[in-house]
Amino acid sequence: MQVLVLEQEGKTSFDKLILLNQKHKLNLELMHQPITKPRDKILQTIVKEHLDMPILLLEKGIPHLVHHNEKTITKTALNWQSLTQRIVRAGRKSEMILQACKVDKDSIVIDGTAGFGYDGLILASACGSITLIEKNPIIALLLFFEKYTMSQNTNWQKLLDKINIIFDDITQFSLMQKQQEIADVVYLDPMFPKGSYQAKVSKTMQSLHLLADAPNEKEAQMLFYQAKTCLHSQGKLVVKRPIYAKPLANMLPNHQVGNDVIRFDIYQNN
Repeated sequence: MQVLVLEQEGKTSFDKLILLNQKHKLNLELMHQPITKPRDKILQTIVKEHLDMPILLLEKGIPHLVHHNEKTITKTALNWQSLTQRIVRAGRKSEMILQACKVDKDSIVIDGTAGFGYDGLILASACGSITLIEKNPIIALLLFFEKYTMSQNTNWQKLLDKINIIFDDITQFSLMQKQQEIADVVYLDPMFPKGSYQAKVSKTMQSLHLLADAPNEKEAQMLFYQAKTCLHSQGKLVVKRPIYAKPLANMLPNHQVGNDVIRFDIYQNN
């Protein structure tokens, strides 16, 4: 997959992307294009010239996804630092995901659809270890870059030590590694189906939609059943859904936790 990487002249963050791409075997063809300044007019011109190619902008050393939306340029970057207060205060009373997953300090968790890693960070704050699996190579690159960046912050070291990021497809990962990865909880947050949003879609979600589609019926069934193979006999699968969306693979959960916007469908393995 070709990815255009824009970077202001004289900067050198592109080298780190190259190293991460090679180290984690993401198989991305990163094409470096120096620019004078990351002004919107310049970015608009470049985006229009590369409509079929994903674009990253290295701004202040941080990779941003760039896309053109309604005559404006949207730039989206991972920002794990912004979750610091939520992570510090995270508990079952404040975080629905923790109410649903009910993890403890010894729990082994797999997040099979890592995305930008925000839900995974909340889970990591309460569990023993978590594996974040992401199948999109561009999103995986951003995850690896963000973990590397945050590892420079000593206050984050304990949390990051719990997190393992893998570039893979959960449907393949479960087949190959289920003997080694028997989890207490598998968490899935697949791309929501079209028409299931009841509010304006966030900038982060818009960016993810450009890189990933909601699973079709066959893919949803494979995702559901293969995710369950990663669980031990008493484990549970937790799936995040919009409140009005059908259950993943049309499988009715054992119970649910939710509010007016989203819900977590919980499937016990026993």
